[in-house]
Amino acid sequence: MFKQRPRVTRFGSRLAEPLMIGAVRAVFALARALGSDRSSNLGGAIARAFGPLLPQHRTALDNLRAAFPHKPDADIKVIARGAWDNLGRVGAEYAHLATLFDFDDRNPNAGRCEVHGIEHFLALRDDGKPGIIFAAH
Repeated sequence: MFKQRPRVTRFGSRLAEPLMIGAVRAVFALARALGSDRSSNLGGAIARAFGPLLPQHRTALDNLRAAFPHKPDADIKVIARGAWDNLGRVGAEYAHLATLFDFDDRNPNAGRCEVHGIEHFLALRDDGKPGIIFAAH
């Protein structure tokens, strides 16, 4: 049988939702005001400072030690800190996606993005046949 949540919990959820939406909008507004580079730097700095304080940091260290058993512990910590930096930068840059990816296939050297293998995408676009694209990072 489905159990209903208490009214206090439902009220808390209803109250938290607009607060979180407002907080996310404020963070995006701040990121846009800072610009992409400063926003990215700030996001990386915040994540590097607070990421190691989270319980997930211990999991990251354990996983890195398992993946690289011969690496010294100092190197493992540098890798984990770099992962936090990357996560913070990606989060901060999300507000700038429209301006960060500025690749133009007619002028490939004009923007800040470097794309390899674009000829495959252009051929897929222009051949009139259906296609599947798989991308990973």
